[in-house]
Amino acid sequence: MFGVHDVSGVGTEHAGRRTPPAGAAPSTVCPELVATAPRQVYSWDITKLAGPVKGTYFDAYVMIDIYSRYLVGVHVHAHESGVLARELMEQILSVHGARRSCTPIGEPR
Repeated sequence: MFGVHDVSGVGTEHAGRRTPPAGAAPSTVCPELVATAPRQVYSWDITKLAGPVKGTYFDAYVMIDIYSRYLVGVHVHAHESGVLARELMEQILSVHGARRSCTPIGEPR
């Protein structure tokens, strides 16, 4: 009944509270990467693509430039692998260039 307000007081225990209840997990600050020009920050992900037969899938490895939203690379493979992810990154960074200060964030699953 959260958010319901009536004369019985049901649901009013959180009304107007700006701080989390006692014992709640502390909030964490997420790091933020900001690009002010193309080729500064790339983001990548792996997503499943349905195959031609029910129950079969392919893995699409996608890398995007977060400033321009340009897809800098896409690979499709039959299985997910950290080695394949690393190869995608190495190939794309060799073609599109990377500054020496570029540091990969995240590890392939």
